[in-house]
Amino acid sequence: MKMQEENNRDDDAEVDEYSCLFLSKYKLDRVYCPFMVISKVDIHYFKPGDKVLVTRVTFSHEKVILYQVFGKLYPHFYFDYTQPTNLVLTRLK
Repeated sequence: MKMQEENNRDDDAEVDEYSCLFLSKYKLDRVYCPFMVISKVDIHYFKPGDKVLVTRVTFSHEKVILYQVFGKLYPHFYFDYTQPTNLVLTRLK
């Protein structure tokens, strides 16, 4: 039992409520809150395809990653993350 408690403590020590790691095609990216995700479900304030802002990342007792959106926690699998593009257009005519 003591070993289990130590393992749980180690897991908790690694949690950063203001960032999340995403595996892209070529690398591992750390994204800091707030960041945008796209909803895959129809729930409360948003519908599938809506872009919503994640303000905090945590996990449940069952170790499910949770995103805080509009002040409420939702499972990460309700959303898709796509890496933002760095394209900036100015002075379009």
